[in-house]
Parts: sequence; C-alpha cells; structure tokens
Amino acid sequence: MFGVRQSGDTLSFLAPRNCFVYLGIVRVRVVVRRWLTRSSVNKDRITACNWYVDKVMSTWEQYDPQRVQNIGFYWFYEEIPDTDDEHTLLRSLADHIHSFGQEYGFQWIPYFGASGRDIAYDLGFDAVTYQPNYAFNNATIDRFYDVVTDACKLHIGIEMELPLDCTNPNVNWQQNFNNYLTAASVYRFQTDSLLSFYYGNDFVSMGTTPTTYSYYQQLYWLVRGSYPNPPN
Repeated sequence: MFGVRQSGDTLSFLAPRNCFVYLGIVRVRVVVRRWLTRSSVNKDRITACNWYVDKVMSTWEQYDPQRVQNIGFYWFYEEIPDTDDEHTLLRSLADHIHSFGQEYGFQWIPYFGASGRDIAYDLGFDAVTYQPNYAFNNATIDRFYDVVTDACKLHIGIEMELPLDCTNPNVNWQQNFNNYLTAASVYRFQTDSLLSFYYGNDFVSMGTTPTTYSYYQQLYWLVRGSYPNPPN
C-alpha cells in the first residue's frame, strides 16, 4: 500500500487469560484449575505465549514470504491489568521475542486512558501508539490536545483511526478523517511521531472507489509527511 514495494508486518497476539486451562501445548497434560497455585497458572500462560512465538517464527521461516517482512508481534489487548502476573508475563514474552534478534519488536496500541500506558517500555514494549478514540466516542476536537499531551509525556506515538464507520455522534466519517489529518498536521505528529493506522481494509476500499479516492490520496500525503500539500 502507498506505493511501498516491501512492507513490515506485526503479528497479532491474543494473550491467554488466567482463567484459561492449557492442554497439550508443549506436552500432553490435564490441568485441573483448582489444584494450581496462582504462580503455576501464570507459568502456563508464559509457556503458551512462548510456544506461539516459536510456532509463528518457524512457520514464517518455512514459507519465507518475499514481499512482506516479519518485524515482530502486536499485543492485542488494549489495556494492561496492574498485577504482578501480567507484568511478569509481558516482560518474559518481550525477552523471548527479542531473543530472535533486534529486528523483531513488540508493539502495543492502548486505548485512550488505558492502564499500563505509563509503564509500557518498562514492560518490554518497543513501539507504542496511543488511540485517541475520537472516531468512536462522544468526544470533541479537544481530545487530540489531550492525547498529544499524554503521548509527549510518555514518549509514545499516535494511532490514526480512519474507518469508514465512524461512531462519534458529533461527526460523520469524512469529518472524522479530516479532523485526524488536521490534528496530525497541527500537532506535527505526521512527521515527529510514530504512527499506526486503523483500519487497513477501509484504506483498500478508499483507494479502489472513485468517490473516496481523494481521501486515499490525502492518506498517502500524510504517510509521505507532506499533508495537506501533495508530495513532489
């Protein structure tokens, strides 16, 4: 997309919860939940996560896709419970991902105000982008100032939420799109910040539909760092 011949891909990570029971991930065994101590449950969660990383890495190496580069893993949950178990799990997982080489990162995209965002780097994340949630909540344009203030303090990036199904009752999707891009220009995070983008399937639709192609062009300019002016 956006004329790039090779792109990086982070692989989503659905984290196991404490209430899950794992059967046969590394070896065949039956776990009865009430027999386990809290620490042994978390140990199983760590084992499950490490198994997943190992499986993905070996499968990627087996197929060796030529047009996409594996650059790491994305932690799917958008908040981090303030518990020792959760912190231990994430640090252990980050260490395991990094053991494959510095080119493999650990990414997280917390929602606005999410717990854990202030200790994300301490937990082993390499890249963090912050959701404004302006597109989905009953929020005013002031939300962007609040997000940028928090992001600057925490040294994290910004998520560009540009879906075709915006649910903020104050704007339609076109107004939402324009407000995000305007904020990116005003607050300079189009050039001075790490950005992630939501939602990729809608971008394909924008780029292949005549009535929305102009929005796709603006998105291209944003990625190039030249919005609102077309790049040379």
